[in-house]
Formats: sequence, C-alpha cells, structure tokens
Amino acid sequence: AMAAGLVGMVARLTIGRKKYAAVEVEMKKILRQAEKLRTEQTAAITDDSAAFDAVMDAFKLSKETAKQQTARGKAIQMAMSRAAVVPLRTARAAAKTLELAAIAAEKGNVNAISDAGTAAHLCHTALAGAALNVRINAGSIKDSKKAAGWIKEINDLEKNAAKTLTGTVKAVAKRM
Repeated sequence: AMAAGLVGMVARLTIGRKKYAAVEVEMKKILRQAEKLRTEQTAAITDDSAAFDAVMDAFKLSKETAKQQTARGKAIQMAMSRAAVVPLRTARAAAKTLELAAIAAEKGNVNAISDAGTAAHLCHTALAGAALNVRINAGSIKDSKKAAGWIKEINDLEKNAAKTLTGTVKAVAKRM
C-alpha cells in the first residue's frame, strides 16, 4: 500500500507540468491504477489478519470424535488455503505496483525519482514477504496440485520482480 502511495505521488508530481506533457495521459492512468492498488492493499491487511484468525480458530476445534476430527481437518485445510491465497493476492498486487514504479522511474518527475525507486524496493520486499507466507501455508495443503500451482506462480512473480527491480534501480540512477 505504501509503495502504491509513492507511485501515486510521483504521478501527481508529474501531471500538469509542462516538462512532462508528453507523459500526462500515461501518468494519469498510473495514478488511477496506483490508487486502486493502494486501496486494495490497505484492505488486504484486514484480510490477512482474518485469514490468520481462521487458521487459529480451526486448530482450536475439538478433535475428540472421528466426526470432529474430520470436521477439524477440513476447517484447517480451508483456513490454510485462505492463508495462502491472501498473500498470493498481495504478491500479485506488489508485482503490478512494481511495474507502475518502473514506469514512474523512467518517465515521472525527476524531482520525485527517489520515491519511484523507494516504491520499487518496497514492492520487491512486499512480494518476497508474501511469497514466504504462500510457501509456508502451501506446505500444509493436502491438495498438492493446488499448492504446486501457487508455488509456481510465486516463483514466476519473484523472477519477474527481480528483473523489474534491477531495471528500475538503473533507471533511477541514470536520471538522478
């Protein structure tokens, strides 16, 4: 959410400046996307907390009878699945925000270039943290095909994010 806020700030500092008239339309689009991502990621904080609470609640369920054990097992699997999906959504949003930060770094107001670079680093870190959560929760999922799909997606997101971060850092350094 903080990274999206920084990307939005760079866009705002670019829009309306004569020097950046050629990228005005693109910066307005980036601003809208960044604000949407900021709102989504702010809400994701509550979603992540609720997912964790659901896991804890599932583990507290009674397991005295076979029926209770079955119900508890299903509840744990559902909660762990949600606990993996929420950070996966966070990772996807961080990757999208990183792409916006890359554009802001290349085309945005040079006086805010450090903010675009900071946003890129924040996105990369958010994605890495979310990936850790996906991996640990995927390890508890009995549906190995589903878990493997999440891990593959996380690996792809991390690989692409590393490349984007490298390019963004270079763009920031070049424009400073």
